[in-house]
Amino acid sequence: MAMTTGLVQQVKYNPYLYATFVWIGPSIQNTTLYYVLRTQDDDQTVADMKTAMIDGLTAAMFAGKQVTISYTNSVIQTVQVQTT
Repeated sequence: MAMTTGLVQQVKYNPYLYATFVWIGPSIQNTTLYYVLRTQDDDQTVADMKTAMIDGLTAAMFAGKQVTISYTNSVIQTVQVQTT
């Protein structure tokens, strides 16, 4: 699983795809797009975990905190937010 670290520059939800798109990078002009995809097959625990990841990424964006994510094929698997 690959990892990347950077600032969350933008978060956008697409209700038609049940996907949240997250742009991470040092500046808005230099980002990589990742996403969190919710599916109808997600049980409640998985759905809650994905919601918490989205909430954490959004909070990090507003606070200007750096995040480290792990991902597979641009799909975010884990999120760690810098707290200092």
